[in-house]
Amino acid sequence: FSLTVRDSNGQTNSALDSVFVKTDAAPEIDIILDELNCLGSTHTFEGFISGSTAASWAWDMGDGTLLSGQTVNHTYATPDTFAITLVVTDVAGCSNTTTAEKIIFEQPVASFSTPSSNACLGEELLFTNTSTGAPLEAVTWRWIFDETDTITTANASYQFTRSGRRPVELLAALSNCTQSVFRDSIDVV
Repeated sequence: FSLTVRDSNGQTNSALDSVFVKTDAAPEIDIILDELNCLGSTHTFEGFISGSTAASWAWDMGDGTLLSGQTVNHTYATPDTFAITLVVTDVAGCSNTTTAEKIIFEQPVASFSTPSSNACLGEELLFTNTSTGAPLEAVTWRWIFDETDTITTANASYQFTRSGRRPVELLAALSNCTQSVFRDSIDVV
């Protein structure tokens, strides 16, 4: 560009200079989350860039932890919903920011209550889930009655078809996390 200045006496002075204008667009980026959502697990986060080459990756894990690198690992200390922020700067100096949400649950601890310690053969019994930890809707449930019959709801009703001391098991699991098991038995007469 050129600049010409004229003073009040009509004298002029000119200068010529150039300005570099970047035509590169900010890089397109994304965050790839692992499928884990359990407290105490190490979670892997991967940044993805298209249309450019990254020069730096800056992560804010949503709990005060700052990390760098295309792929990072992090373990959360508390259950919560975390806003993960990734800032990528490409080799041309252009930056872009994206966010993703990561929900971390406490591990479920399976437990249940039985209607009584004994029941009559063929009587329908309601078993109430009293598990703690992750919300009921986030957990996969598996009841096992008499070592063979399976029910996959949070609470279960069941009629025993054999008498004697009959086993009842409840398994509680978050996807890709450790499962918890609670066992009890009921006397069927």
